[in-house]
Amino acid sequence: MKTGVLTLHGSDVSTKLMPHLRGRVFHVTRLAALAEILRAGEIRGNADRALPTVFGSTNSYFRNRGCISFFDYRSASEAQIEEATGKCSPFRLPPVVEERDHLGTETKIAYLFLSPADHELLIPWTNWKVDEAYSEKIVPYVESGYPGSVPVSSIEEALCVTIEWPTDPIADALRRGRRRCMDGG
Repeated sequence: MKTGVLTLHGSDVSTKLMPHLRGRVFHVTRLAALAEILRAGEIRGNADRALPTVFGSTNSYFRNRGCISFFDYRSASEAQIEEATGKCSPFRLPPVVEERDHLGTETKIAYLFLSPADHELLIPWTNWKVDEAYSEKIVPYVESGYPGSVPVSSIEEALCVTIEWPTDPIADALRRGRRRCMDGG
């Protein structure tokens, strides 16, 4: 598996990260989880909810069916990708970021790109409509599901990305105040 590393500012996502993602199928996870995926030899399914979820949804259409969710940017238009990003961003992972004193926040993400040879195994998001599973969460146009666990051999590339986001002065002040309270003063 090919690996790459990319560090960028949040304002550069569209120019420096999106070119790596367009036209591809990728799974998103926290960078800290990559070592466990490699050790296990697979991206494991989470239908039993034993693993923490990256995106916070406990009622995901694909998870409920024992699938691994992938972002599928092969045929989605720019408008569809933008709309989907507003609903489920592959750039910010809730509850999200590691804090760094006074320097803003950063998100450390591993993008795991599915080998084109395995694209035929993907279940399209449109099955959600066929199943009339309207009470379950789906990201229209860009989400697809891989049935069962994904062997690491099916991942052609891992891109390890750190995105530095600008600081929020109000949130920064609250963190400083919280730290002072916890330190007793």
